[in-house]
Amino acid sequence: MQQLRLPFGHNKDALRTYLEKVICKPVSLTITDNITSMISCRSSGGTLLLRLHRMFLTAGFDVLDELALYLKRDKRKTPLIRVFINDNGHQVREGVGRSIPLVLRGI
Repeated sequence: MQQLRLPFGHNKDALRTYLEKVICKPVSLTITDNITSMISCRSSGGTLLLRLHRMFLTAGFDVLDELALYLKRDKRKTPLIRVFINDNGHQVREGVGRSIPLVLRGI
């Protein structure tokens, strides 16, 4: 059996460097394990502050290139990203229910 080769082999710094080259802007990348927000970004002082779900470490270059266009604020739709997120939904943790505070009293 042949092992699937991932573009960045779970390497956050390599992904950040790739995105910086494609969008021509410094990127501060945070990898998350969020259960609702897969992509979030904002600019601060000329740097793009990007938060991506960890599933994007396994994304192919086609998805990452579409992500770069999205980050450049191109108004195109993002069908590849949508399909990628749907296909990798199993990587999103199941939501953990809210904990109920316990009040313990001695006898």
